[in-house]
Amino acid sequence: MKYRNPERMAWLVILGAFLAFLVLCATIPLGIRYYLEHATAPQTATLEVIIGTPRYRVPGAVAPIAATRTVQLPEGTTIETDENSGCIISFYDGSTATLFPSTQIILSEMHVPAFSWGVEPITLQLDETRGHLRVGAAALLPLGIAAGPLHGPITVEPVLGMLGLGALGSGIAFALNYQVVRAAGPSTASTVTYLTPLFAIAVGVAFLGETVAWNEPAGGLVVLLGVAVAQGRLRAAVGDATRRLSGRARRDPEIAPD
Repeated sequence: MKYRNPERMAWLVILGAFLAFLVLCATIPLGIRYYLEHATAPQTATLEVIIGTPRYRVPGAVAPIAATRTVQLPEGTTIETDENSGCIISFYDGSTATLFPSTQIILSEMHVPAFSWGVEPITLQLDETRGHLRVGAAALLPLGIAAGPLHGPITVEPVLGMLGLGALGSGIAFALNYQVVRAAGPSTASTVTYLTPLFAIAVGVAFLGETVAWNEPAGGLVVLLGVAVAQGRLRAAVGDATRRLSGRARRDPEIAPD
């Protein structure tokens, strides 16, 4: 193919190649920078069995797998516990999630910046589909350190109170809760949380000199009635009363209902 002005065509080719070179010189560094700033690396979570046999299903698996020992789980894994099992999930940022019986969660997102100069945040997303879990956010510790030192003196009394609250209110109570779950089931164990307001009122009156209004005892009776209904005690009491009345009626026909 012949051109009428080959010299002009040659200059156009050279100019086009030069423009393409400039575009590449600009876009390649920008692309590398974008990748370094926004690239993320997937992370894993550690499942530790507390009681029973929890199950997990990794992405692509057909059926769930029984967890009998500590195992590493990738992003997208589904974890479930039955009514007699429980586990603790430890994450890469130091936080934990405790799965109570009859709970299911999905490890939807778990990734961190792939490079130290990345701008993407540390991402951890859990989707709870059913049940109950407790999350411990150790990731808030850097914020507390960044806030600076505490103002005022630190005495022994609040430190001992904090240690006692953590050991008795969390450690021992957590272990006893699983014993109740094993002995009486998760439904009975969950009713313990309904009694917390009653103990709070009693402690406030005994140690803080607070006064009790009429609605607080009324609310306490409602709470106790709800606990009795949830545990089946109210139905059992009505059944026992009915059986006793029927037995007395058979023994003494004069008290039989008309």
